Amino acid sequence: MDPEVVKALKLQQEAHNRAIQDQDEFYQNRLAEIQEVTDKLVLTAIGDAGGEANV
Repeated sequence: MDPEVVKALKLQQEAHNRAIQDQDEFYQNRLAEIQEVTDKLVLTAIGDAGGEANV
């Protein structure tokens, strides 16, 4: 196979892998934010109900 084609395919694969990593990082960050908000909502609900949170 032509060395330029091989180089192009490798660059394409690297770009693809990077895009997947970036997307994965984005979703991990979003999940962390959602968990943080959920935790706050639960603690607020427990507080509003007059209970104590065991966290």
